[in-house]
Amino acid sequence: MTESPIVCPRCTKPLPFGVAYCHHCGHPQIGKTGQLWMGDRRLVTILFADLASFTATSENTDPEDVIDILNQVFTRLAVEYDREGGYLDKTVGDQLMVLFGAPRAHEDDPVRAVRAALGMQAAMKEMAPTMREKIGHAFKLNIGINTGIVVWGRMGPAGRTAATVIGDDVNLASRLEHYATNGQIIVSDVVYSLTRRYFDYEILEPIRVKGKSNPVPIYTPLRPKRSFRASQSSKERSAPLVERDQELQALHNNLSFAVTGKSRFVVLTGEAGMGKSRLLDEFATQLQTYKFKKTPTILQAYGGGGTSEPYSPVAEILSQLFDIKSDDSRLVQQRKIEDRGRILGMTQRDFVPLMGYLLGWYQDDQRLSNLEQNVEQLQKSAATTAVSAIFKQATRRPTLVLIDNLQWADSNSLMWLQLLGAEKTNAARQQHAHDLLVVTATRPQLEIPLTALNPDEVISLPPLSNHARRDLISSLLPGGELPTSLVDRLVNESGGNPFYLEEAARGLIQSEQLVRDKGKWRLTRPIEDIYIPHSVEGQVMAHLDVLDETSRIVLQHASVIGMTFSYRLLAAITPVKNLQAAIEDLEQRALIKNVTPTDETTDDLVYSFSQMVVREVAYRTMLRKTRRELHDKIAALTETNKPAAEYDTESVESLARHYMAGDQEEKKVIYNWLVGQRALETYNFEDACQHLEVALNALKEIENPDPDTWLQVANGLGDASTFTGNFDRAASCYKMVWEMVKNNPEELIKLYYRTGRLNFYQGNIEAAATSYQYAQNLAQNNPDLLPQINAEIRLMYDLD
Repeated sequence: MTESPIVCPRCTKPLPFGVAYCHHCGHPQIGKTGQLWMGDRRLVTILFADLASFTATSENTDPEDVIDILNQVFTRLAVEYDREGGYLDKTVGDQLMVLFGAPRAHEDDPVRAVRAALGMQAAMKEMAPTMREKIGHAFKLNIGINTGIVVWGRMGPAGRTAATVIGDDVNLASRLEHYATNGQIIVSDVVYSLTRRYFDYEILEPIRVKGKSNPVPIYTPLRPKRSFRASQSSKERSAPLVERDQELQALHNNLSFAVTGKSRFVVLTGEAGMGKSRLLDEFATQLQTYKFKKTPTILQAYGGGGTSEPYSPVAEILSQLFDIKSDDSRLVQQRKIEDRGRILGMTQRDFVPLMGYLLGWYQDDQRLSNLEQNVEQLQKSAATTAVSAIFKQATRRPTLVLIDNLQWADSNSLMWLQLLGAEKTNAARQQHAHDLLVVTATRPQLEIPLTALNPDEVISLPPLSNHARRDLISSLLPGGELPTSLVDRLVNESGGNPFYLEEAARGLIQSEQLVRDKGKWRLTRPIEDIYIPHSVEGQVMAHLDVLDETSRIVLQHASVIGMTFSYRLLAAITPVKNLQAAIEDLEQRALIKNVTPTDETTDDLVYSFSQMVVREVAYRTMLRKTRRELHDKIAALTETNKPAAEYDTESVESLARHYMAGDQEEKKVIYNWLVGQRALETYNFEDACQHLEVALNALKEIENPDPDTWLQVANGLGDASTFTGNFDRAASCYKMVWEMVKNNPEELIKLYYRTGRLNFYQGNIEAAATSYQYAQNLAQNNPDLLPQINAEIRLMYDLD
């Protein structure tokens, strides 16, 4: 058993996860080590399945037979969800609940859940004869699936807790399952949105669900799409290819070499979302414009192929080479392989069974046992024969092999590609001409070194420049002016990742966080409350879940500090052993980077998250209570004894942010009021609104708040709201002020002036004139304010 990464901050001795007190020294651990292990918030796809009418049908059946058939059914169903990485959360009677994304996340958890559901339905058909024999009835399986943010943690009495998920999205998945009938699979709008590229769906009528004010859209998956290529339709590729001209030209240059008989092997590499698939798709589309001497053979496959079967991408390539269709009978498939073999001059007796082995339909055939080879020899013989078929095809006509997402390919397929690369090198050495181009797209994290493929060129896709990011955002959200704050946030958070920008644009519109209003785009919530799309969060979560517990905690704590953080401050709030080792691990995984200034003398190190989205997802995985405690602790460590007004702007903003997320309401008021006031003075009215509203809400939570502070905050928020056009909020603030100053003539002058300006900005000249007149009458002895009032009255009547 590995030693716990948590240590007591007092005695520094290791502690079990989730303890309330150190058993070495008795120091309380709540909020330090114990709470950190109560659970986390995470994106999870929840699958509920229930045997339809099981209770009523089995009530006259012997309980032993009921339990026996239930165990058989559940065991068979487990094969399907285990294959897709599902986690059995619980079984209750004839119902089971399976999680995809907890305790381990995958980038494609919703796809895995739907694929598992279709497999479970097929398994039920397979089990039907057994069920009829045992209890006289073949049950149908109703399934409901939903994806959302839940809390994953341990629940139950002390000493008897169990891990599970809690949240509204769990309830919705359960209700979808209850709505399903006669062996249906019902998925939510979120699941449909995340999986529609991979499955054919029937759109159903929306349903009313308890706890939801609006009808809930629902869908039923029918089958996987016919092939990977079918899922990459032009409709799904509407986003423009931005800042990839050089890489696209490099592919065309390699094709020019290949069609002269000089075979080429190219690897496209880049982090998730950098546009490898989009570039490969654009290249394949542009092939239609080439004038080849002979029509080329274009073979395209997906590294995972949509299944977990061995040789999946190889089988898809061979299916295309032999022109095998999904509805072809076994006899038709066999004849197609024989026909192609004769054309290629591959008439040896073992050609068909070896190709059948790779296609998955001769694995138990007597023909293979006659080859007198062990499994390892059989695999190599089959792979070598398939490589020869590709090269023989390339002597007849130009042949292109395009494989996307190679990082998901199984080890056998990678071995086949290594053989392909080695044969290409041998053919070149012997000066044999083959018009062959192989292009694979992969992330840097491949099971084997890229050099093992013997590539002629490795093309790396870097992040988009800031200019290109803005161009892509404009093309994704055309037809109106975009809020500057949103564009800036997307540019910064994306880290130059095109997939992030595409999914963010789609998600913002679908979730109605961004709407068209009078020819402009308008946010329906404050910019800081805009949440990232689930598809992007799933990718990042998959990266975080491979971290060991120490590195994960360190990354989460760093996310609370901010986008950049110092080693010293991180060490002060993170009671773990081997902090430096965890930092090095996170650096090696490119989740953080060292940004310590080189032109300054400092005894501290400074780090930054590699992408803002990594920081945001790491932050969101923490329980809110833990985050609040850490924010308060960071603020306390940052704060000094000098008056708040003497802090520089950066320090004040940092303290305001931490206290904003913490529990100390008085500190929240002080620093957010100070930031808001400085923002007003520099005409940054949006930031002023944000911080002053936080300060005002915090004042409402304080018993007996200071009246002067309340007055300043309400006036400031009213002013900022007036200048940003939020007139209702401005009027509400000035109404609060009226209740406080109605008997104070000096403050009434300022209030009448402010309400006059508010009415003026709204175009209500009559009301503005009345308020300005009241202010003018009261301000005759106020030389500071009277000139300003007179100036605005002249402006209002255009008297200047």
